[in-house]
Amino acid sequence: MTDKIRTIKYLLMIPVFLTASLPVAAYFSSYVSGDFVIIFFLCYFAIHLIISCMAIRYKREKWDIAVSAVTTVILMLVFRDRVLALNMLLALMAAGVFYLFRRKRINRAGWVILATLETGLWLFVDYREVPKLIAISLVLLCIYALGNVMGRDVRYYIAVLFLLGIGVAFIPVKEDPIQWTYVKKAIEGMGKLIDKAGDELEYLGTLFSGGGAGYTGYSDSNAFGGGGVRSREREDLFVETSRRNGTIYLKGRSLLNMNEEGFSVEEEVKEPFNEWFVEYINALYHAGVSRDEAFCFSKIQRINVEYRLLRTEDLIAPMNILNVEQKPSKGLEGKKGRHFRYVLRYMALDYASPYLIRVLNEDKAPCEDYDTIKKYVNELYSIDFSKIMTEEEYNSIAAVERDYSAYMDTSMATDRIRSLTEEVTADCKNDYEKARAIEAYLRQYAYSTDVDRPENDNYIDRFLFEERRGYCTYYASSMVLMLRLCGIPAKYSIGYMHTYTKEYSSVMSTEAHAWCEAYIDGFGWIPFEPTSVKETAEDLGWGLKVSESSGSDEIGEAPTPYIPAVPQEAVLEGEEGTKNPVKQDQDFDRIGLMKFLSYIAGMLGFAAALLIILKLVGYIRYRMLTPEKKLSENIKRIRKLVDEKAFKDHSARSIYEYADAIKDPEKRVELKKLFDDYYKVRFRGDEAGEEVVLQSRKLAGYLASNKKLIGGV
Repeated sequence: MTDKIRTIKYLLMIPVFLTASLPVAAYFSSYVSGDFVIIFFLCYFAIHLIISCMAIRYKREKWDIAVSAVTTVILMLVFRDRVLALNMLLALMAAGVFYLFRRKRINRAGWVILATLETGLWLFVDYREVPKLIAISLVLLCIYALGNVMGRDVRYYIAVLFLLGIGVAFIPVKEDPIQWTYVKKAIEGMGKLIDKAGDELEYLGTLFSGGGAGYTGYSDSNAFGGGGVRSREREDLFVETSRRNGTIYLKGRSLLNMNEEGFSVEEEVKEPFNEWFVEYINALYHAGVSRDEAFCFSKIQRINVEYRLLRTEDLIAPMNILNVEQKPSKGLEGKKGRHFRYVLRYMALDYASPYLIRVLNEDKAPCEDYDTIKKYVNELYSIDFSKIMTEEEYNSIAAVERDYSAYMDTSMATDRIRSLTEEVTADCKNDYEKARAIEAYLRQYAYSTDVDRPENDNYIDRFLFEERRGYCTYYASSMVLMLRLCGIPAKYSIGYMHTYTKEYSSVMSTEAHAWCEAYIDGFGWIPFEPTSVKETAEDLGWGLKVSESSGSDEIGEAPTPYIPAVPQEAVLEGEEGTKNPVKQDQDFDRIGLMKFLSYIAGMLGFAAALLIILKLVGYIRYRMLTPEKKLSENIKRIRKLVDEKAFKDHSARSIYEYADAIKDPEKRVELKKLFDDYYKVRFRGDEAGEEVVLQSRKLAGYLASNKKLIGGV
């Protein structure tokens, strides 16, 4: 290639460089502080382009970036201005990127990556307000990148392409910005397909390994690190409920012993599903709860659960199970995966109901006999108690005095945690009020999934007094410890907090959650929600009351526990200068990043699909050719390969000169023999045998993958 041709090719690339830099420059100008000035940037960038052009003209291509760097330093020393210096450095960085793009190994992939990043950047920032000039630049850049990938020397056509772009830029249109809604939807759809494929691969991977920590989603290993949680959504379960709307805890397991790595995998001993009902129904009986009152805070419901992209040994089920109606053929034990399903009945409770709170404040009483409770259950719920448990089962559960010492591990407690717990619960009268006070206090801390937790660190103490932010694991762990310091048995439960608005719904991995359960003596285990961004029992309350005509006694108001002021550093500024005790979810940037990456993946996937289609079309076309045409196509490919590497003047030459350009003597002989056979087919009319066609194809492939064997002539 002559110096003139190289210079012309580079000059043809200048519009491409400017087009590629314009969207980035416009983004910095619009969304970054005023230190960036687009005119300054483009002027200095133009200087670097001129330096590169001169270096190419005088065969000093390897030195142009060094000269640009020296020029930048000199200009910075001359002007000594912070704003100009910033724009000079950014222009030098852009020149460095395009310097790399001139390398053959980087050229094709580099342009695709750049086009994808820039398009994704604008779609991510504000897809509804992309200026017309930027939109045109992005389209032209994408066209050039795709053309470059397809192996076409689009530089010779770039003038026509950019003239067309300039023409479109000056066509009068509405002042409204270009709408990217359909583009965004198409890219998001492609991103969802890619995410779904990734979820399937990840699910297959769980056949050989456990769940992955560090992502949103259920993990029976309970492993959690200090680098935060990355948001990724997949369908873990599919549920069918007997109600059309509501929020439900789906628990997988409860953990007991805590340490610096979190709660140990050792979990509580599994008891019969319906054991809880004995203490619950006796508490209602001794509190004198009527049928109308029970209806206000308790309902028997049915749920059908099917596992989708979840593999675990845990049974994910609602709390307060009454009985299992339908089991899988292999039972409920062992590893569970896709298509594992079961049906059960459970008791849904409104823990914010004043009727239930009255029960919680009652003193513990001994269990009644089976017949009395059976009659009472039928009175409240119109069901046969014997279908829930037999008399023998009831008596065996009622006669046992439970030992809750396993739920009292306080090894993570520090002096300041003890002091804080005493302060929070100082004015509380009973265990239930203490639990409510601790829950309310913790909900004042900021929620964040981006928390750095050093190893071998007391993460609870750090959360309460230093970080003062965290995600559900931190909230639940802190509440468990503080409850235990109050003498209240507590456990750390993991599963899902699922909200549904119809009978059929998907339980997504992003609904995975950890919460706290406290044992209230005389009633049983009650869930509490200390995580600030989740709904409390009050938020999810049903709001049902007994009508006045029923003649029920007055219930009074629910107790309001004392909540000491949270440290000032733990709250954030809200709107209009007020303090907002609950920090909004800080995952916006993380979620936005995932969308941004999906745009990139979508465009790369589109480019890859386009390449595959072109290759497939070429292969089908080749297979449909006659043997003579196949031989001719392979010879053309060989000549093109040798021409590009060995002959740079593009002048006419004998076909045997191509064979002389091969450095390997053996391949040179093979190529000359192939040319002899080709001439016989072309000029003498011989038939092209399969062996000759195959030999020509193999030689073309060999030379394409071993270009170093082709030498200059």
